[in-house]
Amino acid sequence: MYERHQKISNLLFYILIIFEILLIMLLFFKPHINISFQQDPLYTLNKDWIYTRHNGTTMQVDLPSSLEAGNDDSVSISHTLPKDELVISHLSILSTHQNLEAYIDDQLIYSRINPTSNGLFDLPTSSIWDVIELPGNSEGKTITLIISSDYNNYAGKVSEVYAGTRTGLFLQIIESSGLSLVLSLVTLLLGVVLLIVYHFIKHLLNVNKAMLHLSWFTVLCSTWMLAESDLTQLFISNEYVISGILYLSLMTFPIPMILYITGIDSFFYKNLLYKVGYIFFAIAFLLIILQIFNVMDFLQSSTIVRLEIFFLLALVLILLLMELFKRKNLELKSFTIATTILFTFESIELLTYQRRVSNNGIIFQIGFLIFIGMLIRDALRNIAGIIKLSESAKHYKFLATRDLLTNCRNRIAYTRDLDRLQLDQNITIFIADLNNLKLINDNYGHMMGDEILVLSSQCLLNTFGRRVYRIGGDEFVSLQFDLTSEMQEQLLKDFETECKKANLDSPHPISVSIGYAAYDKDNDSSIYDTINRADKDMYERKEQMKKS
Repeated sequence: MYERHQKISNLLFYILIIFEILLIMLLFFKPHINISFQQDPLYTLNKDWIYTRHNGTTMQVDLPSSLEAGNDDSVSISHTLPKDELVISHLSILSTHQNLEAYIDDQLIYSRINPTSNGLFDLPTSSIWDVIELPGNSEGKTITLIISSDYNNYAGKVSEVYAGTRTGLFLQIIESSGLSLVLSLVTLLLGVVLLIVYHFIKHLLNVNKAMLHLSWFTVLCSTWMLAESDLTQLFISNEYVISGILYLSLMTFPIPMILYITGIDSFFYKNLLYKVGYIFFAIAFLLIILQIFNVMDFLQSSTIVRLEIFFLLALVLILLLMELFKRKNLELKSFTIATTILFTFESIELLTYQRRVSNNGIIFQIGFLIFIGMLIRDALRNIAGIIKLSESAKHYKFLATRDLLTNCRNRIAYTRDLDRLQLDQNITIFIADLNNLKLINDNYGHMMGDEILVLSSQCLLNTFGRRVYRIGGDEFVSLQFDLTSEMQEQLLKDFETECKKANLDSPHPISVSIGYAAYDKDNDSSIYDTINRADKDMYERKEQMKKS
């Protein structure tokens, strides 16, 4: 019945998570009225652009569009700015690995030309928002955009163009790319929290590095997603920094995931995955070398890297399915489901990337958040299990050194503490032995004898504190430190007082003989000589009690 309710609750949990994700997407994508502030009017200039071919002919096109670039890998498009629209002070366009020049009636008003290669390690360009300020009295004039790229795949690509105030354009960019940025930041936050939790608990609990690898993987993934976000590209104008972060994190983030998987104790195919990891690392290293010497830059190798990631995920999924169905390793069931979800979303992302369909990486981000959320849930469960085991271990360790009947320490604790003694200390050994316990057991039964033992041990604990050990049936020892001769005798008197108090309510009065000896380095070769002297003193006092 419990397992049934557990399955239902898990199902409801996943349904709730999926519903929340869909709700967030709906909030971002559904048209709505912004009531928090009045947004400046925004216009789209995507209709009726004039595209001038390389041979001088023209044609009318709508944006976004993929046009044929000329011999200089550039395209030229023109548009007449609307009249009597005083709020149009800027234009914005997203340039992807492209150069851009803007002219108003043949007058250059904006230019962003990426420098040509001039040495080692010239990073490729990235996507960047070009926000073009229009000069005054531009209404009705013709604006011409010349877009070029060193990469054939991007030479003829032209994105949408928006017109309005600078504030209005920024708000439009934030609104269109906000979901991608939020998902990236949530992922980064998860990675940072995991890293903090790992460094906090690794000193407290005996945990492996799985959480460290998981946090490393999450941070690298989120860094990649942040660098790909259009909104990040708005605030960081240095596209070379963006591209460097983007491609380095893209090439390296699968490595901690391989370490995470190979760190799973029950995973059978560790050696195979280790070899794949070495190959992946070698390819990443080779691509970095090719970038440094400008043989093949990161952008040109990005398709290779994405295919690597795809095939790595496919291989991991196949191995996990073999573990689950062939080897019946049910411990990996949750991880297999999470990997299946990630592989599905990555397949869709790769398909859209190959077709140059812009989705701001949201498809992969959603899949990754589901994936990492399931892994975090499993990691927290493992930590909870370790905490429970740790608490159980502490409890069993306590029981291993405790006499359950008397609540005193037992002989194991006594032997351990003797071995730890430093003989340069002032040590006094007290040895106590119950009188007539055998007679009580024989005449009144062992239950009554146990009651006498408990009562006597309580008097010892009240007098000598925690360091009281039951080392035999009715024999007790106490280790005391830094006692003067007056303090030693006073403890005996205090113990006698405790016994008298206990005997007021006991049907069978307790009688305990107790002796002591202090360690003397001149007479004792070891602590056991002191114990023998204390034992002898106890028996002498026992004899005196019998005579009195």
